[in-house]
Amino acid sequence: MSKDADDDRTNADVEDRPSGLGLGAKVSCQSKFVASGDPVERKLYAKLNAEKRKAANIAKSLLPHLQEML
Repeated sequence: MSKDADDDRTNADVEDRPSGLGLGAKVSCQSKFVASGDPVERKLYAKLNAEKRKAANIAKSLLPHLQEML
């Protein structure tokens, strides 16, 4: 790689780094969600997922009606 290509890669790495981490910190690209032991957080995630499922079901049920209108 040329010097310019190395600089571009470094700048991209810096832009992707979360603000709370230092210069030498590495962040994995594929972070995995770990279920929390906090009951309040678990309840909030359950509500969030329920709303996502509800919105997806509504969108799925409206899709045939919208296609008929076109």
